[in-house]
Amino acid sequence: MEYFNIEIDMNKSALSSFAKSLRFADSLVENSEDVTFNDCSSLNLDDDDDGSPDIPDVNERLAYLKPSRQLLEFYRKKFAEQDCEHASLVDMLEGYKHTYAKQHGIEWNLRQREEEISELQKALSEIQVSLFQEREQVLRLYAENDRYKIKDLSSRRVIKQLLEEGGHKIEEESTNFVPDLRKKGRATTVTKSRKLDNYQLVVNSQPPGEDDRVAREALHSQIENLQEKLESRTRDFKELIESKLQERQKLSEEYYYLSEKDMDKVKTATEKLYKTQELLYLSAEDILSLRQQARAQEREWMVQKDKLLRELDSVKERLHIDQPTQTKKVVLNVSNKDADASHRQQQELQKLREDVAYAQHFQEMYREQVISLEDDLARLREQDDLKSDDFNDKVGKIGQRYKIMKTRFEDLEKRRNLEVEGFKNDIKALRKRLKDMQQQLFKVTLSKAESLLDESRPPDLDLAVLKNIRSTAKHNTKIKGGLNNLKLRIHELEKLSQGY
Repeated sequence: MEYFNIEIDMNKSALSSFAKSLRFADSLVENSEDVTFNDCSSLNLDDDDDGSPDIPDVNERLAYLKPSRQLLEFYRKKFAEQDCEHASLVDMLEGYKHTYAKQHGIEWNLRQREEEISELQKALSEIQVSLFQEREQVLRLYAENDRYKIKDLSSRRVIKQLLEEGGHKIEEESTNFVPDLRKKGRATTVTKSRKLDNYQLVVNSQPPGEDDRVAREALHSQIENLQEKLESRTRDFKELIESKLQERQKLSEEYYYLSEKDMDKVKTATEKLYKTQELLYLSAEDILSLRQQARAQEREWMVQKDKLLRELDSVKERLHIDQPTQTKKVVLNVSNKDADASHRQQQELQKLREDVAYAQHFQEMYREQVISLEDDLARLREQDDLKSDDFNDKVGKIGQRYKIMKTRFEDLEKRRNLEVEGFKNDIKALRKRLKDMQQQLFKVTLSKAESLLDESRPPDLDLAVLKNIRSTAKHNTKIKGGLNNLKLRIHELEKLSQGY
């Protein structure tokens, strides 16, 4: 904006100085009728055939004008000052042109950097999408690993049953999924041989029957519970990721559309501004060139005038002849010729004034166009800044939400690892306690058998042993059924709590 104001002020000053020179020339022409000539011996005073004298042209009449030496010196100084001013204005125009070209290059580089930044943001969003997909793949692999573990356990159970049917003796073992009451959806593998009262030991010495059915039902319910929890969590995460991806896609499409629209507007406005500046530069250069031509013509006229005045002085010194009658006649003829020449000069001056007014009108019109284009460009830049700020705010909110979800996921993962370690420690303690109880029971059984062998053998010893074994088996069966019922009740309560 400063460039255009300086250039317009410069053009106004040039036009004003040119108008002043025209007014001065007009005043000279108007005052030329009052000039008298001292020596007119060099003019042709012969009459034509019709008796009318020959009218000399403008140059011949101006040759007899005799301005003072001070006026000539003033015009010489004025021409020198105008030459210096013209050179400074040309240098200033060239400097403004180079500055604008440099600014245009900087804006172009800035636009390229903005395009590169938008491309990098798109690449970053694509990387985030691939990261979400990789995490989903990891979750699928974890689920598949769990399925393979369950399948492995079922295969081991089948192998154990086949070995038992083949008559091979193996260690009593059963695999149960024990749900965690502190956190739902967790399952562990526990190796047990018996369960008694508070220690919850399982005895698999009985043949398969009702107890195996209840155990299978408990195992199936646990597996279904875990699968439902896993599916629900997977579904929730998928829905969350899909919603985030849709939101991101909409935001990116909206931002791309708006940025393309704004860039097109900015490009058109910049092109119009550049063309207007070029036209203004060319018009200013034309005005300066016309001004320089006018000054050159005026300088030539002054040189010729000085030369003619010197010749006139030399002629006067040689002649020293007084011719009053001829002088009066010449003055009369010259006055008639001056009237025609002044009329022609008035027409030329009027034409020059019209040209100056037209140039000023054209300059004002270009100035208004430049101001309107600059206002449009500033408004578009403000709109672009507001939209970019809104988009950055949305991106920042999404990034914060992503960080929160990431921290939550990491906390859940740490908690899961800690719970797994706790479960492993509990399993080790239970296995150790189970082995201790087995050893104690074995010692008690041996001590009872030795006491029975040491005492006198009663007649109903076998019957008493069988009754004791039967009562013990019934008691164990009752305890096992109560434990299985308790497991079913716990699973039902977990399902109800999940429903809430």
